Parts: sequence; structure tokens; C-alpha cells
Amino acid sequence: MSFQGSHLILLHTADIESATKAVGKFFDETLLLQYDSVQCQRGQSFSAAQPHFWQEMEDAIEQNRQVLHRFLAELAEDGVRALGDLKNVTPGYQSKLLHIIAHFLDGFIGIDTVFYNLLEESHWLTEMSRKSILADPDHYWLIHVDTTFRDRKTASFV
Repeated sequence: MSFQGSHLILLHTADIESATKAVGKFFDETLLLQYDSVQCQRGQSFSAAQPHFWQEMEDAIEQNRQVLHRFLAELAEDGVRALGDLKNVTPGYQSKLLHIIAHFLDGFIGIDTVFYNLLEESHWLTEMSRKSILADPDHYWLIHVDTTFRDRKTASFV
């Protein structure tokens, strides 16, 4: 069975060539997940100078929020609604959900990540980065990445 995913990666480089190389290097070096295939889609990648840059990024960040909220809602259905409830989290599915939630908050990329800010190693965008992008839009890029892995034995996730 083959699993497919995609990410939208934000980074600061001189051009799309440098951006795709940097994204490839990131995925080669990250220990957090190992895909069988990582393909930068140049035709779906663009700089902040493009008019649709902000909308595409905001849509991807919103998708991250939706993923996070879905996981939080699943925990809440199991009775985890406040910090004090964490002591009741059971090993297995609940603890794995909590683990994924923590990664969304601490900035580790995962298979559920839609938008990833490589500048700040985050799933979000700070006001400081927003200002930097506005000041130098030609050198900030959103790189669309398609990923595949064949099965859970060949892909590894931390």
C-alpha cells in the first residue's frame, strides 16, 4: 500500500533553485520522518512576490489549525479537556494523539503537517517573519512538496 502526502514549505533563499535544494536537504537530514519519495513541485511553488502567496500560506496555516483542533477534539471525546486530565491519558492511541499535538505546538514536522515554516521551525507564522516577507518578497518562497511512502515498514516517524 502506498501513502501520499504534501507539505507547503516556507523558506528564505535567492531563487527557486536554491529553495528546492534547501527543501530537499531538509528532508534528507530530518530524523523526524523518512519518506520514500520527496518531490518539490516547481509549478506549484512561488515567491512572496506572487499575488496568491499570502492566501495560499494562510489557507495552509488554517489547515494546520484544523488538524490540531481535530486531534484536540478527539482527546476531549476521551475525557481529556484540561491539563489535569493528562494524568489519565492511556498509552496507545491517546498518548500518540498527545504526541502529535505536542509536535504541532513545538514545531516538529510530521506527516499531518500542511504548512511548515522552515525559517522558524514552526507550523505557524510570527509577526516578525510576516514583516520580513513583506520587506523582501522576492526571496521568500513557498515550495509545494509531494511525498510518498510505501508502507509503515519503510517509512519511519518519531
